[in-house]
Amino acid sequence: MMLTPRTICAGSFQDQHRHSARLPSSAVIVALLIFWLVVFSPSLTAETAEKTPGDVYHQVQLLADAVRQLRRENNITTPWPYVDVKAIRAPRHVFQKALEILGKISRYRANLAKTGAITVPRFHGRDITPNEAFSTVVRLRQELSLLLKHQTQEKQGKQEQQHFFNKTPSHVYSALSEVSIALEETLGLRSITPSEVYTRSLQVVELALFLRRSQGLPMEVAKPPRGQGKPSNHALKSVNDLLARIQQAERNLWMKPLTLM
Repeated sequence: MMLTPRTICAGSFQDQHRHSARLPSSAVIVALLIFWLVVFSPSLTAETAEKTPGDVYHQVQLLADAVRQLRRENNITTPWPYVDVKAIRAPRHVFQKALEILGKISRYRANLAKTGAITVPRFHGRDITPNEAFSTVVRLRQELSLLLKHQTQEKQGKQEQQHFFNKTPSHVYSALSEVSIALEETLGLRSITPSEVYTRSLQVVELALFLRRSQGLPMEVAKPPRGQGKPSNHALKSVNDLLARIQQAERNLWMKPLTLM
């Protein structure tokens, strides 16, 4: 069959017609893609924007309000603790303090609320970003809200994002330290006084000196640099850790480990 010029023109016309019919659908897809980028890109940028210490501090203030309510529900009327801003802190310190609070919330759930413990992640050895500290504090708020008997609406002024331009990780750490101490009373714990830590420290030092003397080791030991900004509870933990090391050394020497009252 031979193709006449009329047939060729007709075929070309049909191909062009089918091609032109596909153009509107492609144009619509491109237009929708451009619309999506224009409308949603700013929001995505805002969500992934780097958080500042002021953003984290704002979340800590909301967390503190929830802890105050939990204390009221447990009939705790003692004054809110105050922790001064002293040492220079970094986001990793804030993250570590947030994990400490998460552990206390887990203990509250397991021992008092009877709702089961929650998983507390381990502290990362790498650098912690402000975004990670922010998301961890947000999780604290979410976990704590489940423990409140009466869910109340947060004050509108605090619920809206407030801007704290003069806040540093040290301010955030100090505020989280207050929250951590305030939670202790809901667990039935009391604060450790510096006098109690000092007395126990002297007892542990005497054990260490006795152990060195019994092994014929020199008694003169260089003093380590003095630490700063540690609460009494942290100092007591260091004392207990040292006592555990002494007891392990005594076991290695086939000695009966001594305990402190």
